[in-house]
Amino acid sequence: ETTNQLGQRILIANKIKKTDDIIGTSYESKDKQTGKYSLDVKIPYININNSTVRQYNNEIEQIFKQKALDIMASSETKDVVYTVDYVAYINANNVLSIAIRSILKEGSNAQRTIIQTYNYDFHNEKEISLEDILNRKGLNENTVQNVVIERIKQEQAKVEELEKLG
Repeated sequence: ETTNQLGQRILIANKIKKTDDIIGTSYESKDKQTGKYSLDVKIPYININNSTVRQYNNEIEQIFKQKALDIMASSETKDVVYTVDYVAYINANNVLSIAIRSILKEGSNAQRTIIQTYNYDFHNEKEISLEDILNRKGLNENTVQNVVIERIKQEQAKVEELEKLG
């Protein structure tokens, strides 16, 4: 049993580990080797026994945990900074949403940021797309995309103004 954003209780009958929360951390490391790497990773785990969620968990492990293990194991690693964190919540429509953010900086290469999201509908026990979520909220994809683009332009204009100020 867990609660959504409105504090409503949701019964989760198919948890893998009955006593654990719906979202947990499967792997965590704050390892550092001077001149080689600095890791600060928290890899999430979704505690639901379902084929869709198993696929999510496998993908999360393969993408995020494996990168951390590769960094630590490589003899060629030099000046790598790798962070992974996540946020998860259950909204009022009983949809579990989890967003994972990783930042990778390798030597003098440009920093890369990856944001991976997963949305799971408890009621139907299946993945739900971003488009489905927007439709439930009465929004369409183009309108939301235009708002995002406009906000990015506004932020870019602020950055340019700050650059002009020195």
